[in-house]
Amino acid sequence: MAAGVAHEIRNPLSALRGFAQFFAKKLAGREPEELYARTMVQEADRLNRVITDLLFLARPRRLNLAQVPLAEVFGEVHTLLSMDAQAKDGRLELDPQAQSVAADRDALKQALINLTMNAIEALPEHEGLIRLESRQDERGTWITVRDNGRGMTAEEREHALEPFFTTRDKGTGLGLAIVHTIMQEHGGSIDIESAPDRGATACLFFPRNLSQPESQS
Repeated sequence: MAAGVAHEIRNPLSALRGFAQFFAKKLAGREPEELYARTMVQEADRLNRVITDLLFLARPRRLNLAQVPLAEVFGEVHTLLSMDAQAKDGRLELDPQAQSVAADRDALKQALINLTMNAIEALPEHEGLIRLESRQDERGTWITVRDNGRGMTAEEREHALEPFFTTRDKGTGLGLAIVHTIMQEHGGSIDIESAPDRGATACLFFPRNLSQPESQS
């Protein structure tokens, strides 16, 4: 039902966004009219991201499991988001001690992007640091995203994985919920450790004996 509703919203939303772009061009140089039109485009894009996240949560899908080289995926996340970290006077460091993990590559990358984006938003004003780490033992593989940001209260940590829970003005509250869903699909888990002004550590656990789940009907 959620997927159906999301599709019904997306169709007229695309038309509204198109008209907003049209008026933004027509009103170029006229303020505040141009600002209003561009704001409509931006808000339509934000709503579309919410719909995309809802579809991700609602759609049953089958994982494409393979041995994923972690140095490569970490590098891709670094390429995508290092400039965002630098814009907040932060840096993104990589330490993939584990060479690979049995996972769906696209889903793993999405989880790391979501966690890293959250970490960037939480960075302090100066000398922010985010570290992507991995390690492995006989139980499985741990992939960790650490930051030295503002951290979470006990209440925020308790509700962090719930859909639509957010402490950010423009957040959708779906980023961590998607990570949680991805880890459930892998038979793994996500654990978050945090305290106010002490940063946050999100740890993804992928069990060693991971088998392809049955497709959902």
